[in-house]
Amino acid sequence: MKRHNHHHCHGFGHGHGHGHGHGHGHCHHGQHPVVCPTQYQFNDCYVEREVPVIHPVVTVNRKHIVNVPRHYYTQSTENVVVDPGNPVHCNTNKPCHKPFHGLFRNC
Repeated sequence: MKRHNHHHCHGFGHGHGHGHGHGHGHCHHGQHPVVCPTQYQFNDCYVEREVPVIHPVVTVNRKHIVNVPRHYYTQSTENVVVDPGNPVHCNTNKPCHKPFHGLFRNC
């Protein structure tokens, strides 16, 4: 006949209701306790940590050339000799107004 040992997983500070095992690590009938695999309970807490994220920005100052006409005038002087040719003989009592190259002259 097979004999079954009923081992329960429980903490060392908890007895099985018989007053045994109060912090002594013993179970009933003087047997050693069975230790089950450890179970973990997590209380997660999150803490912020700054991580530098660099965003380079370059300001480019641009100068655009715009062609704007600016007018300059040069001044020069020419000396021209105008030859009236042969003089016209007029009546000395009357003024003589004959055209000469678009100009009128007095004789």
